[in-house]
Amino acid sequence: MNDELHNDLIDPIECGHIKESLEKKSLLLEESQAIAHIGGWEFDVQTSRVTWTSEVYRIHGVGLEYNPNNLRNNIAFYTPSSAPVIEEAFKRAVENGENYDLELELVQATGKTIWIRTMGRVTVEKRAITRVSGNIMDITDRKLAQLELTRLNAELESRVRQRTIRLETANRELEAFAYNIAHDLKAPLRAISGFSAILAEDYASVLDDEGKRLLGIVSSNAERLSSLISDIVEITRIGMTIPRIARIAMRSMALAMYHEVASAEEISGITFNLGAIPDCEGDTLMMRKVWGNLLSNAIKFTSGKAERIIEVSAETSDRETKYSVRDNGIGFDPKYIDKLFKLFRRLHRDPVYTGTGAGLAIVRCVIELHGGKVGASSSGSTGTVFWFILPRNPESI
Repeated sequence: MNDELHNDLIDPIECGHIKESLEKKSLLLEESQAIAHIGGWEFDVQTSRVTWTSEVYRIHGVGLEYNPNNLRNNIAFYTPSSAPVIEEAFKRAVENGENYDLELELVQATGKTIWIRTMGRVTVEKRAITRVSGNIMDITDRKLAQLELTRLNAELESRVRQRTIRLETANRELEAFAYNIAHDLKAPLRAISGFSAILAEDYASVLDDEGKRLLGIVSSNAERLSSLISDIVEITRIGMTIPRIARIAMRSMALAMYHEVASAEEISGITFNLGAIPDCEGDTLMMRKVWGNLLSNAIKFTSGKAERIIEVSAETSDRETKYSVRDNGIGFDPKYIDKLFKLFRRLHRDPVYTGTGAGLAIVRCVIELHGGKVGASSSGSTGTVFWFILPRNPESI
């Protein structure tokens, strides 16, 4: 009897505690939804009854007296572009059991347009769709920031395009200026060369040996200065050119350039070993200059050897390929390596080895335009290895 009375007294107390706990949890959920600007909703397929949490009412800008059971009125909150999207998504959820996750524009009862993210999830019981539930979240701040970022990116791209156009225009003008300067400088050089030739031919009888020697110096220096001017124009043009990237068969190109820069006599006296080097992504015309300069360099500096050997090889990693041209020529002093790829820097002054000193500078310019690196090594008189590295990924160029 006492136990039954005790139980009768406890049950109402426990029920009160449970009710209080549920109310606290419900209040906490409401506060959490308000802070996160996210509300929950549910649609009962059998009864067509719609249930909203308090935050859903706030997101729509309506009071709790609003009746959400009229689906047509609910859809009317969306903008003309968003309304058919949510209507079709909800229809497919109810009829086909398809979940959805959408970002749409909604016009609150106050007239304010906001961005929302709404998700719908289908519940299936005994192979029948019984309800569709989900949430709706006010994402206006994030969406506006995203749209502003998109606008800024588009504006930045537009500015980059405009500056690229201006840069290309400036480059064309600079290139034209360089050509004009070269033409103006070469005109008197052509006169010097021409008149020197006339003097050497028509006045040879009145010139003594010293006069002829001096006249020869004038002619050779005029030709050298003309070559220097041409090299300046060439390296200026390369530096202002945007590479036209294409797939290049490097082995075929190296072989073709070897036969182009070497004479028949040189080819017969050189052992040319061409390895299985991989293709690359690059500008075809520019890369021809790289091979042409490196191979002509190797041919030139092996000219004094009884046995002349030139080897072309490559090493490949995941990100890049290293191409090498090795010769058994006269080599160079490693302490001068910092001058090797600079314009008009010649390490060998012997008149046997002609040139302006622009070839390796052109190689460096081309490879750096392709996002690569150049280098060389030599132990003195035992030959030289020139190498260049190119990225395998054309997007990094």
